[in-house]
Amino acid sequence: MKACSLQFIILLPLLLVANDTWDHSVPNIAYLHRTTSEPWDIHVLIIDLKSPAVSIKSILAQDQVWGREVVSAMAHRHGAVAAINGDFCSLNNGIPQGITVMDNEIVIAPKYRTALGFTQNFSALIGMWTDRWNWYGKVLDEQGNEHDLVMMNLDVNQDWLCLFTDKYGHATPGSSLSGNVVEVLVNSDSLVQAIHHNQPGINIPANYYVLTGREGAANWLLNNIALNERLTLELTTLPDWRNLWESVSGGPRIVQNGQYYADPMVVFPGGEDFTMSYKNAYYNTRQPRSAAGTTINGDTLIFVVVDGRQTSSVGMTLQELASVLIEFGAVDALQFDSGGSATFFFNNSVCNSPADGSERAVANALAVFSSERYLNIAPEATVIAYSSELLDHPVTKLIDGNRSRNSGKWADTVSDTSWVELDLGIIKPVTHFQLFHAFYSGDPDYLNTKEYSIYTRTDTSQAWTEDFHVLNDEFQDRDNLSVYTVPNNIRYVRLEIIQSNHLDYEDILRQPEFEIYVLDSNWVTVHSEARSVVDYHLFQNYPNPFNPITTIQYELPHRSEVQITIYDLLGRKVTTLVTETQDAGHKSIIWDATNDHRQPVGAGVYFCQIRVHDPDAIGAGNFIKTRKIVLLK
Repeated sequence: MKACSLQFIILLPLLLVANDTWDHSVPNIAYLHRTTSEPWDIHVLIIDLKSPAVSIKSILAQDQVWGREVVSAMAHRHGAVAAINGDFCSLNNGIPQGITVMDNEIVIAPKYRTALGFTQNFSALIGMWTDRWNWYGKVLDEQGNEHDLVMMNLDVNQDWLCLFTDKYGHATPGSSLSGNVVEVLVNSDSLVQAIHHNQPGINIPANYYVLTGREGAANWLLNNIALNERLTLELTTLPDWRNLWESVSGGPRIVQNGQYYADPMVVFPGGEDFTMSYKNAYYNTRQPRSAAGTTINGDTLIFVVVDGRQTSSVGMTLQELASVLIEFGAVDALQFDSGGSATFFFNNSVCNSPADGSERAVANALAVFSSERYLNIAPEATVIAYSSELLDHPVTKLIDGNRSRNSGKWADTVSDTSWVELDLGIIKPVTHFQLFHAFYSGDPDYLNTKEYSIYTRTDTSQAWTEDFHVLNDEFQDRDNLSVYTVPNNIRYVRLEIIQSNHLDYEDILRQPEFEIYVLDSNWVTVHSEARSVVDYHLFQNYPNPFNPITTIQYELPHRSEVQITIYDLLGRKVTTLVTETQDAGHKSIIWDATNDHRQPVGAGVYFCQIRVHDPDAIGAGNFIKTRKIVLLK
């Protein structure tokens, strides 16, 4: 474990003496444990979201909506290297109370409260996905008659029509609700399979859903819905949830535009979906806290957990919590469920001291994965030649995950083609390069690279080899990722920016905007010691979306018969990647977007499925898991 201990003065806002211990044992993730004289016991995690080593996932207790589970158990089961508790939940069934998106599938509809979402490229966004108390869902019958959907996998109040999916993990409410109740079971083809009137709840089969209506909504179902009728669901949020890959809710928002955001102390819709008594009792008192924030360009995620109700740590007000997040670069932040629920998991253990004396079972968690052994070495590279006369600051290293705005230019517009040449020091196995938009001074178009090339060589006596030439027909927000099929041994790199999209902007590339990744030889040792394989897993592929290759990782706790198959959106087999018996351990395989005949396949949505059979297992030794993957062209 790489750790350092520093003692210095900080303003939080009081003058305090703080003792900081950093842990950089997981690449692209920095953990800080800070104790202060207040007393405060603070845990901070800084996560580089632009690293291909890192991915984020919203995980549910017991992998379903209904129920509770401690954060460490969720993290261990999914193989996460870090996790923080998530949303507030219902007291009687543990259901998260705000928008939840998992693998680009909406699981719980939004209420009027702040949430943290992630795009497919894991850029982080904080906001509300509805501008009213509930969302904009509706159901339509074949005649075009429609009815609002008030909730999704949440409570059903009087006259409400609500939606339940197979993620609910429990029988629907049915006749346990008072009054007139109608439930409609619908299959994966949107055809009505059954209509239940004042009957017990339904256990929802995979890929089915249930419409549950009370009183007036129940009558609408009886009068409009028939067996074998095809229904239409419109599941709409503002902005559109379909732009999210993962999301977890919380609230309230505590940082906006880099400053403390005091949520209006009024009942919604002027403020968030929290009661006045909750606000008065909770906002300005010192409590155990759990929160997450994002930097100006959404490429760095910051977790903060502060212990409270203890002699060693008194907890924080929301304003004090906001000051910690702002210190580490957050321009937006929200609180998660706090108090006894506040839990900080990192590198195989719970690092904080929960207020209850042990972990409290919660509804969900936000988990961090670092399953690829990639390491960004661009900060260590030496600038050996460049197109400008002088560089203000040739190289400024990435420190503790923070991207500095004053890191200096690596290229400018002195010549017709801006370029920079770098020396990696020794020949290294480079896996890929990445350029991204830095949102400098809040401007998303600061790096407007329409066309660029990357050249490499192992010796200065060799001619440059153009490994990648990228031409974007129009400006795109998504990152430019250039990936080798297998690691390429390289020492020298030349980056040329050929043309930008907007001529009124300079072709300026700042150091943190160009990343060079190599295989980290220390990663396997660090992680094999930290976490042994105890269960079957199929991880989300990375990158995702991808073009043209992606890495698929999985884990086997025992020697097993393994089959990994790619299917298209219609369920037709595209290719079989693995079909053999394999020893236990962490595995990975690359798919290059070709079929069984080595022909390229078209852009679109595909499914990766793993089927495992353990012949020595007692009982059912089978495991099946499917992940949605997206190919861009």
